[in-house]
Amino acid sequence: MSQHLRGCDRWLLGCCRCLQVYIELRKSAAASHGMPIAVRHLESLIRMSEAHARMHLREYVSDDDINMAIKQLVGSFIQTQKYSMHKTLERRFRSYLTHGSDFYHLLLSLLKGLLRDVQTATRLTLPVGSPPPEEYVISVRRLEDKAREHEIGDVRGFLQSQLFASSGFSYDPSKGEIKCRAI
Repeated sequence: MSQHLRGCDRWLLGCCRCLQVYIELRKSAAASHGMPIAVRHLESLIRMSEAHARMHLREYVSDDDINMAIKQLVGSFIQTQKYSMHKTLERRFRSYLTHGSDFYHLLLSLLKGLLRDVQTATRLTLPVGSPPPEEYVISVRRLEDKAREHEIGDVRGFLQSQLFASSGFSYDPSKGEIKCRAI
């Protein structure tokens, strides 16, 4: 029974997210005097989510299905607006255009690049013949700075993700440090 209730909670969260996107798109359309957003767009969002789930042979709609539908709808909305508004709308709706798993792999690549930089710097400063450290430390702030260069504003979800942990990294929130054991 609790599993059923958790499923209902997820369904409600998905509905709320769809409704929130719909409301924000309506406001933006009215403010920019572009293509109006109507209830049929909300219905399309639901249908796209269901279709994506069916393409993956699921009888239920998952968060990924909803995120994909939102991404498609927002992307289409931006393309139909005045060209001068594209960048502004892309910035405003960035969180809908890229969701978690889209940029986690990019963040992992950036983090591995920072790790290589730290390893190289350490190797250059160690006396000849000294063993390398057992662990390398990278400031979360450095990762956040790199992420901002790629217009990613929040790395917290990535630091708690399975991808981060399975890649051999650990996060110490009290110190704001990412650690990686030397291989």
